[in-house]
Amino acid sequence: MKKRFDIVVKLKSPMCIATGSSIGSLVDKYFVKDRSGKPYISASTIKGIMRQNFMSLIDEEHHDDMKCMCPVCKVFGSPGYNPSKLYIDDLLLDESSVNIGSRTIRYSTSVDRYRKVAKDNSLTSMEVYEGGTFKGTMDLYLDESTEKYEELILISLKIIESIGAGKSRGYGWVHVDVKEGDEW
Repeated sequence: MKKRFDIVVKLKSPMCIATGSSIGSLVDKYFVKDRSGKPYISASTIKGIMRQNFMSLIDEEHHDDMKCMCPVCKVFGSPGYNPSKLYIDDLLLDESSVNIGSRTIRYSTSVDRYRKVAKDNSLTSMEVYEGGTFKGTMDLYLDESTEKYEELILISLKIIESIGAGKSRGYGWVHVDVKEGDEW
């Protein structure tokens, strides 16, 4: 049985999901963007956070081997031929939710813990988005063995509180809404 869910991620603080490459540019961490230059939250980022949340919600042990058939491996897949039961689209920035000036560059420095002063050559910069909303969908394929985990799968998505880099500096705090495809 296939179910489709709409996902809406509202930013409560500035957020950066860094690309990992910034050699020779003015900004150290750029927000990940698609080919047209629009920012997005990758499906693998959301799915990884969901997997960790799901593991903390279930009461069964997970093994990291190819023959593991625990609930985590049944739902999220595992090595060998055990495909995932959920497929998430990249969450795209909702252009109508963006305020003017929502993309900014934030600067920070590192502090030497012993001398209690800024470290030499430690100025870094990060591209962040503020006050926007990201939207996407999730398809969930349930069978007899995974049907009982539907509620925990949705809870593992709804309890996501932060995404991306700089969480210790207050970046990446979000609110996640999930509705079944025709409920909006």
